[in-house]
Order: sequence, then C-alpha cells, then structure tokens
Amino acid sequence: MKEQTSYQDLYKSQDYQTALAAIKKNHQDEAKLRDFFNLSSYYKKLHQAIAAGSTSGIHAPVRGNSGKSLGGFYFHHDFENIRGYESLNQFQACYRIFNRMKDEHPEYSDNEAIAASFVSQEKQNITRVDLIEHIILHYFILKEQNATADEVQHSGFQSLCQKLDSLNQPKTSYDVKLKAEVEKRQVPAEEIQQLVKEMKDNLPK
Repeated sequence: MKEQTSYQDLYKSQDYQTALAAIKKNHQDEAKLRDFFNLSSYYKKLHQAIAAGSTSGIHAPVRGNSGKSLGGFYFHHDFENIRGYESLNQFQACYRIFNRMKDEHPEYSDNEAIAASFVSQEKQNITRVDLIEHIILHYFILKEQNATADEVQHSGFQSLCQKLDSLNQPKTSYDVKLKAEVEKRQVPAEEIQQLVKEMKDNLPK
C-alpha cells in the first residue's frame, strides 16, 4: 500500500483545496469513480420535479457510485465548499441547484439548466474519502465560510462527526465497513478523537 497523507497532515494543510488534492492522491489507485448519480436517471427525476414544482414524493436518481455497499459517506462532492451547494448527495440539493442555474441563466432551457446542475455530480468533481478525511474536508469548508454556530450545528461536518461517534458500537454491516476503512489507516482511536475534538474546538459553538 502506498504512503498516504496522514490525517494530521491533512488537518495541517490549512485550506480546503490543498487537503482535497492530497485526499484525491490518497485514493488514486482505487477503482475509478463514476458520476455520483446516473445521468439518465438524473434527467428523468429532475423533469419529474420540474413538472411537480417540488421533489416531494419523488425518489432520488439512481446512484452511479454507491451500488449496494457504498453510500454518501464514502464520497465527497468537491463543490460543497461553494455556498448554496450543500448536501449535494441529496436530491433536494439537485433541484435547488437546477433552480439556481435557471435564475442565473434565464436563457437556459430546462435541459440546459439540468446539464449545468449535473456538473457538480460528475466524476471529476467527486472525491473518494474515508470518514475522517470527509470530516476534515467539511471542517475546512466551515472555516473558510466563517460559518456561524447555527450553520455548524446543521452542517455536513456535524453529521459526519455523529456518524463517527456511532461507530463505537456499529449496528449495521455498513457501519462495520466504514469503521474498518478508518482502522486500515492504523491511527489510534485516541489520536482520531483528539483531532476531531480540536476541529470542533476551532469552530463556533
């Protein structure tokens, strides 16, 4: 296994883009990424939402990456450091970005706005991560956006930290896999806990 940039060194990167580039290198030898959502499914579901004026009751597009064993915790959307682009693994965010494209480009047809919104879901803008790497990226997003305490509480960072806490007693096979991937890095649990605590302490409460 090639040497990877450590959690501590990622944290010391000082900015989101530097950490993101290092994490991409950490996972460059793994299976190639696909678009986060299947393109044809994405178009179909967004056209349904456009017709309904809402995503309510509409299932999310089929995922390209997740299959049966992987999910959003394993993948980071690079554009989530842009305000308004939060939670890009959620269908509601896709519809929100579609509407943003329509507002910013009134000349766009629906299909053109869908295509523009899909850029954030394309494989070149998706990064394979483990859970701690994912936490570090969302920490930098909050720091660089000068997030408020309320924004921290409702952030991806908070959700990821809660998931990490739940892995102390994993209840599903999915959680067992998440925990095993972190353990492969052979970093003592106490060191990880201290790192996460330091990140939390550096954010507004």
